[in-house]
Amino acid sequence: MADTRSPQFRKAMAVAKNEIGLTDEERLELASYLLRRDVASWKELDDGQILRLLDALEGWHLVGQLLALRPEDRRDAVVRELDGGQDSGCHMVFDGVGAGESMFVAPE
Repeated sequence: MADTRSPQFRKAMAVAKNEIGLTDEERLELASYLLRRDVASWKELDDGQILRLLDALEGWHLVGQLLALRPEDRRDAVVRELDGGQDSGCHMVFDGVGAGESMFVAPE
C-alpha cells in the first residue's frame, strides 16, 4: 500500500524522530504545546499544522547545531540566560540535540 501522507508530514517525522531523536510521547507533547490543543496523533494534523511543526523542529535543530559549535562556557551562559540568571531546575537543553537525547529537562 502506498504512503499517502504528504512530503511535509514525512519530513517532519524524519526530523523529529531521526535527526532530533524525539520519542512518540515527546512528539505529541510538542505538537500539543505548539498548536495549543490536544494532539493524539500527528496523522490528525492538517498540512498547515504540519508545516508549523516542521518550522519549529527545523529551527530547534538549527539552534542546537549552532550552539553545539560554541565553546562549553558559552553554552552554559545561554542556559543560565534562559533561566533568568538562576538555576530554575527546569529548562530546555541545547546540548545533545540531534544525538537522540530529549530536549526537555524537568526538575528532579
